[in-house]
Amino acid sequence: MDSQNMKKAVAYVRVNTVDQAENGYSIDAQINNIKQFCAKTGYELAHVLQTEE
Repeated sequence: MDSQNMKKAVAYVRVNTVDQAENGYSIDAQINNIKQFCAKTGYELAHVLQTEE
């Protein structure tokens, strides 16, 4: 599927505790999981919004 016909996705990722960041829920881990999902399902990841509290 070419990029003009791909569905677009926007991701919102957040981490609000140190425990989450250190145990597999880091911003980078979340973004990587979303990118993998998009690749498997035919979405183009158009933008990532992130919050760290």
